[in-house]
Amino acid sequence: MIDAVWGRVEPDLIFLFLEPFATDKLNNDDVTAGYLHLRSSSPDSTVIVPAADVSETTDWLLAQMVSRGLVST
Repeated sequence: MIDAVWGRVEPDLIFLFLEPFATDKLNNDDVTAGYLHLRSSSPDSTVIVPAADVSETTDWLLAQMVSRGLVST
């Protein structure tokens, strides 16, 4: 399923959240395997998001995008 959706997409940046913000019954082993597949196929563009509160996470995500020239502030 993941390959059908993302197989032809070459990402600029992948944010991998390993720590959920809330319980998600749809976040199962197949979904995790898909994320890990994306990470293995794009290791240079995948960053693991550190666990933090919403404000810190938002600032961190923005800083990652700015540092890669994907957005400007």
